[in-house]
Amino acid sequence: MNLKDDISLRASVLFFAVSIFCIAILGKATYEQQIRGGFWRRVFSKFSIKHNVPIEAMRGTIYSDDNKILAASMPEFDVVIDMSVAKEYVKSANVEMAKKLDTFFMKYSEINASSDNNKSWGAYKKEFVEAAKYESPRDRFYLFEENMPYEKYIAFKQFPFASDGKNKNGIIYKKTFKRIKPLPQLASIIVGKVKDDNATRGLEYSFDSVLRGITGKQTIKLLGNNASMPIDEDGEVDLTPQNGSDIHTNLNILIQEIARDELKKKLVENQSLYGCAIVMEVQTGKIKAIANAGLSRLDSSTIFSSRVYAEGEYDEYENYAMRKTEPGSTLKLVTLMNLLEDRKIDINTTVDLEGGKWIYPNAKNGDFIEDAEQHGLHQVPVETAFAASSNVGMSKLAYKFYSTNIQAYKNRLNALKLNRDSADDIEIVKPETHLRVRPNSLPDFLRSSFGYVVQTSPIRMLSIYNAIANNGAMMKPYLISAFSSEGVASKEFQPTVINQNFCSKATCSSLKKCLQSVCYSEHGTAKDKFKDLSFMVAGKTGTSYYLDKGIKLSDRIYQSSFVGYFPANSPKYSCIVVIVNRKNSPKHFGGDVAAPVFKNIANRIYSVFIHDSSAAKSQYLVSNNSSLYYNGFTGNASFIMQKVGANSQLNGARFNDIVTASYNAKTFVGVKQKIVNNAMPSLKGMSIKDAVYLCETIGLKVNVHGKGKVNKQSVAEGNKIKFGEQINLELN
Repeated sequence: MNLKDDISLRASVLFFAVSIFCIAILGKATYEQQIRGGFWRRVFSKFSIKHNVPIEAMRGTIYSDDNKILAASMPEFDVVIDMSVAKEYVKSANVEMAKKLDTFFMKYSEINASSDNNKSWGAYKKEFVEAAKYESPRDRFYLFEENMPYEKYIAFKQFPFASDGKNKNGIIYKKTFKRIKPLPQLASIIVGKVKDDNATRGLEYSFDSVLRGITGKQTIKLLGNNASMPIDEDGEVDLTPQNGSDIHTNLNILIQEIARDELKKKLVENQSLYGCAIVMEVQTGKIKAIANAGLSRLDSSTIFSSRVYAEGEYDEYENYAMRKTEPGSTLKLVTLMNLLEDRKIDINTTVDLEGGKWIYPNAKNGDFIEDAEQHGLHQVPVETAFAASSNVGMSKLAYKFYSTNIQAYKNRLNALKLNRDSADDIEIVKPETHLRVRPNSLPDFLRSSFGYVVQTSPIRMLSIYNAIANNGAMMKPYLISAFSSEGVASKEFQPTVINQNFCSKATCSSLKKCLQSVCYSEHGTAKDKFKDLSFMVAGKTGTSYYLDKGIKLSDRIYQSSFVGYFPANSPKYSCIVVIVNRKNSPKHFGGDVAAPVFKNIANRIYSVFIHDSSAAKSQYLVSNNSSLYYNGFTGNASFIMQKVGANSQLNGARFNDIVTASYNAKTFVGVKQKIVNNAMPSLKGMSIKDAVYLCETIGLKVNVHGKGKVNKQSVAEGNKIKFGEQINLELN
């Protein structure tokens, strides 16, 4: 065989083999398509269609007592465009369609003007045109924007092209929810946190089942670019989600802000570890504020450090209002109440303080009881011993009347239900708020009479003092006022009396007198703290050693506290301040650390909520003989109009909108204030409540000077708002 024949044979064999292979492929493809096509379509459907896919329900909103939002879920949208539909706008020679598309991208660029990642409308359009050149069917789905905010979504849907409907523009919206806190610095630990749809603390956690709602179910088709769409063209669902219920709290935005502000200022000034401040309505038990602040670490690196900590390093890390510690001298009120109730003494009974040091009978190893100061007092009335916060006086009285029957002392505590949880509905953390008394020996028993060997929480101690302010009726502290759905209350919580006769009227009257002596008498431990107030307060200082893991008595770490109520002659609010200090804190006595915080909180609350309350309701107005002026929330404007019998022209402003309104000829004419281009609005003429709320909402830290309405603001109207910046407001 010559070379030519050999090459021809080889080519023929190769051609035959390739032909057989191609015929086999064609035959297999025909078989799979025609014979097994249904099977493969079912397999593809199995992986591209998902049944019973959860549809997230909108989580309920948490409100303050005046319906300001503390936490809410805002819808966000992933915007995906099916370019197999939208590409017609690119390919079409229709001038109107091209113009509509250009206008769409112009408006989209405008709405993104404040974004750091904004582009020109031409750049957006170029990306859109490139997406229309897709090759793979699964690449036809163009992820246009992720997490579009609700306000932007509403405007976006009105744009040309976007408003044409999904059958023309191919736009698919996937809704999710983002949890927001308009006032992130207020009661953060109390409100709680939701991360990745999991509530981790606070009200969010404790009432998760109420807020969460019921998840829906839907059948969807998976698209490219992580997009999906309902399998039904009308978007019908297998199970409609039910939105969660709203929670209405008793927290007041302004009182919370006041408590937090005054607490943090003292923590920074005294370089303390942490603290809390609680404010409660005397007659109802409604908790109006729970402020917590502290350093992020509570160990030897902070407790014994000489480093100076800045304001920004104090934040809400724990709910210290529920943390149990030995309260110290604030518990002397209970000892005195027991003695009075058992008719062992009255407040004029004389007790020998022995100059401030007492070696009690049968003391071992030279043990003794001493007062914080060697005051030199001897024979004094019980009222004076209490005002001077004498450990010697309280322990001598306890020894005299209960040492032979310590169990009777414990029975008295039990009879008064001091071991009962009074805050069991405040499900912020699992509370352990009852008094735990361990007087198993004479030294323990004596020390329990002035606040040691006993552990309780600030919220529990406050409820005791609140009962005295409430003429002996102990109220249950409560934080939640109602649950509601779509604006209709589904469950309401009312004030609850735990013990109508926590103590007798006579005892209560004597205790009130002693609590005022603490603040105003010659030997009172807070005698110089409240003298410049325009109203009287009543309360008790407390100072105790703070013992925790790694902290010994010899380390001399102190807890400072003050608990009381105001105004003393007609109590409206009770309040407790507890601060734990560091080794190097300049001051540690309750009268020097906690009492000034109580004073400032009380003074600011009194100025806004108590002093001349009828005038306070009209403090929004600046008046002369011919006209009135108002600046603040629409809801408050409506209240004023009713009072003065005025007509209104508020031009569609909603309840929580800010309006500037002038009053003339019995008509209010209001103009809604808008924050444009992140510019500071005018606060002049606003009430302190409205001004503080507005400033906190836009991310400013507020410092208030004076009383009345806003007269001057340090961040001028029109200046750019800088998140976290401090604004000083001067009132007159």
